[in-house]
Amino acid sequence: MSWRITHIDHNHQRRRMQVLAANRVQALASVESIYGLGWYVAAVRVGGAA
Repeated sequence: MSWRITHIDHNHQRRRMQVLAANRVQALASVESIYGLGWYVAAVRVGGAA
């Protein structure tokens, strides 16, 4: 499953990326392992059934 992630850190640096993960928690964890905890982080599922 693919997720579109928006990550904004404490310096207001915005990053948008698409990651493959089985669920939302894994998608967020993979991004936060690279960029650290986000001041704001959102995950939106891309494609697939609802």
